[in-house]
Amino acid sequence: MKRPSFQWLGWYLSIALLSGFVVKPMVDAKYRREESERQAAAMVSGVNAALANSAEAARQTTRLEPFPAKLREIDKRPRVAQRETSTPPKATGVTPTDTGRAIAAQIPPPSPSIEPRRSTIARPSSSPLLYTATGSGHWIEEVSSSGRFIKLEDGSLWEISDLDQVDTNLWLAVSNIIVLENDHPLYPYKLVNTSDGETAEAKLISEG
Repeated sequence: MKRPSFQWLGWYLSIALLSGFVVKPMVDAKYRREESERQAAAMVSGVNAALANSAEAARQTTRLEPFPAKLREIDKRPRVAQRETSTPPKATGVTPTDTGRAIAAQIPPPSPSIEPRRSTIARPSSSPLLYTATGSGHWIEEVSSSGRFIKLEDGSLWEISDLDQVDTNLWLAVSNIIVLENDHPLYPYKLVNTSDGETAEAKLISEG
């Protein structure tokens, strides 16, 4: 006696499994795709309908209504010039001259012009100070402001020219100085440092 063959059962199970894992997902995906397409088509149709309605509403609002017949009849009537009904002003006994005088009386008189006061402060003289103790016998008491100012032993204070401040910045106190006259209009004197053998143009800004 032959045993029953279960080969057909295996084929059936294979087809069932294939349908459940392969065919069904494909069918579901196709259904979802068709549903999405239908929704997109419905949305596009709705948008087109809304645009068409808005365009029609805009045309309705911009369309000019026909001019009423009654207004056209009124517009066709001949226009009659309006007669002047204004009456001349009555005399009140006040002339334009009296009115002008009254207005002029209300205007305040102009204020007198005030001249600016001139300054009485005397300006300092631009002429350089004169130094009467020229010659030798002097020495440096102090050098300040990086060589711009030099004070001598007699209390006189000197301002050095910009070109010579590089040298005078290195001058030391108690260096021997000779004061000579110079032909420069801004720096009419020369300070000769006999200790260093250097010369600097200067002008007197205060006496001792």
